[in-house]
Amino acid sequence: MKKIFIALITAAVMVTIGFIALRIILPNTYVAMVNTIEKGIKSGTGIAFDLNGDGQVGTGSSTNTSALDNKAKQGDTSVEGLDGLH
Repeated sequence: MKKIFIALITAAVMVTIGFIALRIILPNTYVAMVNTIEKGIKSGTGIAFDLNGDGQVGTGSSTNTSALDNKAKQGDTSVEGLDGLH
């Protein structure tokens, strides 16, 4: 019986560590995954949660987290070369 609880606790800790690593290494994947979880919670229970605080509450719409995409939406179409020349 003790071995089962040790295995369950170890699995929970590994999932938590993996989730934190995923959030650091691949932040866009993390955002998409959390939005999918929010959508599943909303469709399953009817309760809307905003787990990651991005304003998307189970809507399933894409979330823009890229600074370059934000500049493009603002109309900045300049391209800067490697040496800083336009």
